[in-house]
Amino acid sequence: MPFYQTRRVVRDCEQWTGDNAGYLEAKFGQEIRFSYVEVPGTVQVSVWVAANKEWLDIEIGEWIIRDSHGIYPCKDDVFHEKYEEL
Repeated sequence: MPFYQTRRVVRDCEQWTGDNAGYLEAKFGQEIRFSYVEVPGTVQVSVWVAANKEWLDIEIGEWIIRDSHGIYPCKDDVFHEKYEEL
């Protein structure tokens, strides 16, 4: 039985800081949209994931990744397991 490994692919990524929505919207253009819902004591932020056609919650410190399918969020620990800076 053969073994396979992930192909090396370069991704366009930016980390969500909680106050950089304008920068991310300027960088990714119409590929990214944010939704803000006030919850008692905080604001819940979601990002539109066109590949899945759904809104996904995003937390400060997560990464926004753009690939051939579109934009999607990724938890910081998972991001650092999978990606390294060039």
